[in-house]
Amino acid sequence: MLRRGAGGLAWNLPMTQSDGQGVHALLEQLLALPPAQRQAALARACEGRPDLLERLRRLLALAEGDDGFLDRSPFGEGAAQEADPRTPGRVVGPYRLLRWLGAGGMAQVWLAERIAGGFRQQVAIKLIAQMPDPLQGRLSAERDILASLVHPGIARLYDGGVTDEGLAWMAMEYVQGQDLVSWCQAHYSGVAERLGLFLQVCDAVAYAHTRLVVHRDIKPANILVTDDGQARLLDFGLARLLEDAPGGEAASTTRTLQLSPSYAAPEQLDGGLVGTATDVYALGVTLYELLAGRLPWALQGSALATAVRRLAAAEPPPPSRAVAADGPVPARALRGDLDAIVARAMRPAAEQRYPDARALAEDIRRHLEHRPVLARAGARSYQARRYVRRHWRGLALVGVAFLALGTGLVTLAWQERRTEREAQRAAAMQAFMVDLFRTNTSRQADPVRARQTTARELLDIGAARIQSELDQAPENKLALLRLFGNLYDEFALSAEQLPMRQQAVALSRQLYGPDSVELASDLIAQARISFSDHDQAEALLAQARAILDRQGDTRSQLRGRLLIASAANNYTNDPGRALDDATQAAAVLSAYPPSSELARALQLQGVATAYRGKTAEAVPVLRRSVQVSIQADGDPNPALAGYYIQLGETESYAYEHTAAEADLRRGIQRAEGSTAENDLALVRARATLAVALVNADRAREGLVEAALARAAAPRQDTGPEALFLTIQTLSTSSRAKVRAGDPAAALIDARQAVRLARQADPGGTVLTSNLQREAEALVELGRYDEARQRLDECDRLMDALGTPGPNDFNMLLRVRALLAQGQLAQAQAGYARLKPPSGDGPKAQTRRLQRALAEAELALAGGDAAGAATRAHAATEAARASALAPFLRSMIADGQLLEGRAALAQGDAAGAARLLDASLTLRRTLDLPQSPRIVQAQQLLAQAQRKSGAPTKGTRLALQG
Repeated sequence: MLRRGAGGLAWNLPMTQSDGQGVHALLEQLLALPPAQRQAALARACEGRPDLLERLRRLLALAEGDDGFLDRSPFGEGAAQEADPRTPGRVVGPYRLLRWLGAGGMAQVWLAERIAGGFRQQVAIKLIAQMPDPLQGRLSAERDILASLVHPGIARLYDGGVTDEGLAWMAMEYVQGQDLVSWCQAHYSGVAERLGLFLQVCDAVAYAHTRLVVHRDIKPANILVTDDGQARLLDFGLARLLEDAPGGEAASTTRTLQLSPSYAAPEQLDGGLVGTATDVYALGVTLYELLAGRLPWALQGSALATAVRRLAAAEPPPPSRAVAADGPVPARALRGDLDAIVARAMRPAAEQRYPDARALAEDIRRHLEHRPVLARAGARSYQARRYVRRHWRGLALVGVAFLALGTGLVTLAWQERRTEREAQRAAAMQAFMVDLFRTNTSRQADPVRARQTTARELLDIGAARIQSELDQAPENKLALLRLFGNLYDEFALSAEQLPMRQQAVALSRQLYGPDSVELASDLIAQARISFSDHDQAEALLAQARAILDRQGDTRSQLRGRLLIASAANNYTNDPGRALDDATQAAAVLSAYPPSSELARALQLQGVATAYRGKTAEAVPVLRRSVQVSIQADGDPNPALAGYYIQLGETESYAYEHTAAEADLRRGIQRAEGSTAENDLALVRARATLAVALVNADRAREGLVEAALARAAAPRQDTGPEALFLTIQTLSTSSRAKVRAGDPAAALIDARQAVRLARQADPGGTVLTSNLQREAEALVELGRYDEARQRLDECDRLMDALGTPGPNDFNMLLRVRALLAQGQLAQAQAGYARLKPPSGDGPKAQTRRLQRALAEAELALAGGDAAGAATRAHAATEAARASALAPFLRSMIADGQLLEGRAALAQGDAAGAARLLDASLTLRRTLDLPQSPRIVQAQQLLAQAQRKSGAPTKGTRLALQG
């Protein structure tokens, strides 16, 4: 506390106080003095404490010097309230301003449209006046960082620059909606809906925190909610762009920063270190206003001076006491958990708050799930420490009287300590992260290099420290190992996180024992990044499964995660088991709200179903995976591109070609949202679209997409995901080339894919599918013995995988090879082994047409030209009449060719010429000019026309070809 004596103000605060309240109280006392006396009083009060002297001098200068600067618009008096009528139509960068949307502080916001670049796009343009020259050079680099934030809850930053007049501008995603508080008022939202929207905001902020980006200006006005209830965070990182100007005094830097004083954390106001906990504070104030219907502070006067004075004020009442009787939420709904959560988020000392937005969101979810929240214990112990500090004498006497009751409180105390340890661990994680950032600030020898440190480099620095330090605090070390493992996972760096996952398993076993769910969770996390070593991953999952079995845990979310990991580890080499695990996982997780885990389980269930040959059954499952992903994580989200790709591929094999192309292009659109070079999702999307186009009888278009995928495929990445993707692009390229009529080039790609598949997936479905690609190319090239060897190996592997033959594709290739070698009996015997297609779906219809053409080929080889002609004609007419006709043009061309050959065999040269000419004309629209199928049709047509004695232009062209 402070006392006034003969010497003026005297310092009487504990030297170890960390919450800053003494500093703020002294500031309030100084501001109460006449201005002429303040500096002398400050010097006396801080004698021997130069650090406090400098801090208070800076705060005092801010409070004294503030003349309403932050309340004035740099565009002139009243500019924050209305737009300049001359501004519409003005060109800013590649955009034209259309309509004024609003203003605040240092900026005006306009609806604008892009007028350059060959496409139209509406954006929100934010015009920022008086951009200091030194910051203009940083704007480009910083906007690139912010534009890389791709999350459904964050309004994207597209572009930015500085006009000739010195106005900085930013082009951001235009979001139509109401601010968070207004939307909830308009929709009469209850507690659950308000918390649900707030969790969307927390998830967006947490996403940015994992990328080491801090918002610094979170408030309801920067959160818009769309008509369908999706919260979007605006102006992400804008304060960061305008902060930390090189050179100049701290006071001028803080002046430049466009603070929102009602939501600013203490460290933003008094020059402290800004980090993830700064955003937590602003989220806490936002949550307070959302629940109580009012701000915790009644700030009046100029913005900065009142904000600085706020630091010395008493803590605000909890939301349950602040909410009015007719407020948005009943007070009884706020008492307890929500009061405690808000209080913890708004603690003055950063290290006593939640460490980041994810931790805040997790505590809110605990409240919604009726589980104990960490804030309750933290709030009680925090309040108790403050109360003891004020009333220690009286409490000491009372404590003696209650000593006899101690044993009855042992259990409660133990529970309190356990929850308090959770809070302490969160604080330790926050301290570690703050220290990690601090080691890379301008206090280093090379401050420029420190500011250029990338997120990946900071991760590596932190990971090295975690693994070499913290041995005396194993619980904190375990929490940080998990956190950094998750961060590496965000960057798709499996090899880098493996040592951390291994250490986490060892520490979990040491701290919690061999039967703990904590150990099971860490085993599953390690298994997820070990799928390239199937047996190792299986061993880890077996340990986790045994733990959960001993615990009697069959329906938890952790059980669902275990089943997902097992399905992912087995879907290529044991599709049956993968299907069982994924189906169980989906059933378990469906009992909980939509989640990314449920979406993943459904995707794996669909994939495993498709691998069993049941593509029609897989499609609705995969469509649900897309829907759940959007419900859980919004659109776009990092996983959604992959779900659309898997859905589109399966629709293609289920002969739903129109839907397949649409969904695959949706996948490409979302994958293109990533700025990463050689983005794996985009490569996968293009490769899969190539396959779908081939399946839709558009092989030449498929060649283009396959070439794009091959060009963008990873070259240096040797990880398992990159390896499988390389195999996929080779396989896709081979398939497109053989169908477009370039089997020699297709064989080269197929053989390379088989070679890689033997090392990546020995005995699995990836190898079998590429053996089919190689065999198909060999048959087209007339190398039938080699083709049969590949088909024999493929059939053996498929039998071992639980998909016993005969496989339709493999057997029809065998029949073609045997007929070409004159082995009619073997071809007939092989064909007889095929089971007739069942059902009436498009897949069954297509297979019946394929069988009819195969039977026509067998009949022609057996000397039954009339029977061959009848079968071929019937198949061709059925294909033409089918709803799938646009996707069956190759089959129609093949049918016409067969019917023409049969007519030649029967001596009807004129009829044959007509049929063969039609086949050749159609084939030329489908294949490359050098296609063997075109050459065959040309030769047969020339033969028919010679026999008919009436050569045509088509004959001459055929002979020239």
